[in-house]
Amino acid sequence: MDTPEGPKSLDKSTFLEGGFDEAKAWRNYPVCLSCKAHIEEGRKFVESHLHYRFYGFSYFVIPTLLIPAGKDVLDELLQYLTDGKKDIRVHQEQADSFMTTEEDLLGLMQDYDNSLSLQLLFLQKIQSAERILLLIEDVLPSRISELFQAKKATESLLYREGDHPFHFGFLRTFFRPGVYDKYFLQVVEYVFQKKPLSISFFAPFFMEQLRADFYDYEAGDWSFVNKTRQALAVVLFLEQAGVLVRKGEKAVQGKFAQLFDAYGGQLESPEKQAVFLLGALTQMLLDIQQQKRGSKPFVKQLMGLKMDEKAIKGLLPKVIGKLEEYESYYASHRQLAEEISHLFLSSSPSWKLSVDELNFYFACGMNLSWKVKEIVANKEEK
Repeated sequence: MDTPEGPKSLDKSTFLEGGFDEAKAWRNYPVCLSCKAHIEEGRKFVESHLHYRFYGFSYFVIPTLLIPAGKDVLDELLQYLTDGKKDIRVHQEQADSFMTTEEDLLGLMQDYDNSLSLQLLFLQKIQSAERILLLIEDVLPSRISELFQAKKATESLLYREGDHPFHFGFLRTFFRPGVYDKYFLQVVEYVFQKKPLSISFFAPFFMEQLRADFYDYEAGDWSFVNKTRQALAVVLFLEQAGVLVRKGEKAVQGKFAQLFDAYGGQLESPEKQAVFLLGALTQMLLDIQQQKRGSKPFVKQLMGLKMDEKAIKGLLPKVIGKLEEYESYYASHRQLAEEISHLFLSSSPSWKLSVDELNFYFACGMNLSWKVKEIVANKEEK
């Protein structure tokens, strides 16, 4: 509200309690000198021992005591931090992390009870000023434990033990720094707070990167393959963490029931399953072309992974025709083509899937074609 002196602003005395009277300046800073000293010491400790880097961001992990029974745990953690992390007396010999490739405090917290919680504070420093980008409050050890379990489950499904440990760098791959920072931090918050997101949110980010690498795939570049596997890992991790709801919870019948049970949490409909399996069959054709010709010219039929429903449905006869042309339309391919045809016929008359979602499921099928091949080969032997 305007005063007779005009509207209040930072350069007018009416904005400050007591104006610019030095004797009344304490009113604007209601902290005693003793408390001020404690606050400054606390900040120094946090900056020295609880500060981590996170894909272009700084963040602090600040433990908070919830009940008096947790004081011993808090003391143990603080002692560990002040000892320079040399004498580890916590529950693990070597802490792990899903935030980065390096150890952080989260790995030490996963085995504790909920007598403590963590606050994750993400800051951006611009010259001498600091801006809070994100504050995630009340992260309990039980939630951290769930996330580590999700990490391990994801790694066991996609990688050999010890290879490619999952961390948030997989996710950062699809949220370019300086462009999608806001969305990246939103996902981080939702992961810790167990808030739901949908695959339709992620598909455009996934496909932007996958399409960029797809043009070099015919020439033998593996970036497309590796990034598709990373996208799959993100989806599986988020499913295991309860952020992406597994839609494919109902029992799936048929040859590929076990595959969809393990990997197909988002493949709940016949059309999605058909697109996934068509991606696998197409990859089998590309492998045959690579073996016989040293190249994969059929890649051009995939329209840079911008296929719509009509293009997807029209791709199956093209793949079959090309396999026959190479005299490589074996019984396993025929079984797979029959299953895809059956799923197409069982699908909805009009698919309610975006182009990004369609092509993501197709790319996932390409990436897991070796799993599909194992299944049809086993069926053929039986």
